[in-house]
Amino acid sequence: MDTHDSEFLVLATHRREGLSRWLHGSIAESIARHAHLKALFVPEGGRGFVDSDRGEVHLRRVLIPIDHEPQPEHAIDAARQLVRLLGSEADIRLLYVGPEADVPAVRNLPDGVEQSVKEGNVVDEILTSADDWEADLIAMSTSGGRGFLDALRGSTSERVLRQAPCPVLVVPTP
Repeated sequence: MDTHDSEFLVLATHRREGLSRWLHGSIAESIARHAHLKALFVPEGGRGFVDSDRGEVHLRRVLIPIDHEPQPEHAIDAARQLVRLLGSEADIRLLYVGPEADVPAVRNLPDGVEQSVKEGNVVDEILTSADDWEADLIAMSTSGGRGFLDALRGSTSERVLRQAPCPVLVVPTP
């Protein structure tokens, strides 16, 4: 990557958890973390949005979890860019997990974007929402790990991508 200007990575992932993750690690997560580029993780055994027989793109629903930090606009812009690049049209749903009174304001929100609010465990609610809505893609802004607990279990983005039912677009924030 030092000799080529790259804007985007596409990585397959085994979605390792627990002991397997500790013993074998994740090459895909490590590459994305060090490259500090937008990365599309395609999970082994998950549903994809490209038909493997015909090459047709079926990117119709994009779930974007939001929070106050990191700023969600980066993920929204990257998801919209990917949808356009693939020649698709997709519904976008923002998901905030927390009290409704605390929903962050999103600048320059495109028309037609839905917003959903859930309460509970952030990772569980993201995964449940992606499954229930049959999302084709989860797009998340990330600032990386935030301390000791994240070092042990991974950031929210890492925990989501290890269990996601569909590809995950991870967008690092500056």
